[in-house]
Amino acid sequence: MNNYVFQSNEELIKYQEQMQSDSDWILNRLDLVTLLQEYGGVKIVGAKTLNLMVARDIDISVIVPKIDFKIWQEIVSKLMVTKHVRKVTAVDEYDYDEENIYDPKKGKKYSLYIEMNTVLGPDLNKNNSWEIQIHLITKVKFDENIIKDLKVKLNDKNRLTILKLKWWANKVNKTLLFVSNGHFKIQSIWIYEAVLDHEIINIKAFVEFLRSKISEKDKNLLSIIETTD
Repeated sequence: MNNYVFQSNEELIKYQEQMQSDSDWILNRLDLVTLLQEYGGVKIVGAKTLNLMVARDIDISVIVPKIDFKIWQEIVSKLMVTKHVRKVTAVDEYDYDEENIYDPKKGKKYSLYIEMNTVLGPDLNKNNSWEIQIHLITKVKFDENIIKDLKVKLNDKNRLTILKLKWWANKVNKTLLFVSNGHFKIQSIWIYEAVLDHEIINIKAFVEFLRSKISEKDKNLLSIIETTD
């Protein structure tokens, strides 16, 4: 895949398994699921539930009866004084404008959003800190079938392809986020769609696939993607 040097299959699998173990350690250390269960149904989503972890982040959806700003504020307040949590960011992703409508296939959620970053993992290494992303979302907006459909399509072969592309994207995104001032990065959902629905197996084909997914404004970034090793 391009000139990029990937981990071997065995190394990728081992790395993913270690990430799963480390993420479990963090959730247990913070007792986060217990805290969030006071407010709604807790669903671990994203790469962790798909066994496709490459980046140090954990995605959690909290299914609430209705969007309640007081609950949002209360969770943020509790997290801010939770041991081992160093920083909490709260963003209103509920009052989207027309340009940012709910579209989970593009990585957009209709929710109240909370992010914990600089969370230390088992190695307690500040340079390898984790992020935990929490979405408070109503049942009508939470589509559990997205995860279920992805799981059905996964097999040993395409799982490895996804892990390789995500490993590459995780490196490339550091450049993309810098160049775009935080505006653009390669979304995991694009990789899942490319591999599982279009049988794409390499970076060159994936970049061509991206042309149909991103805006005209962002297409100038494809040259960076193509030349980043």
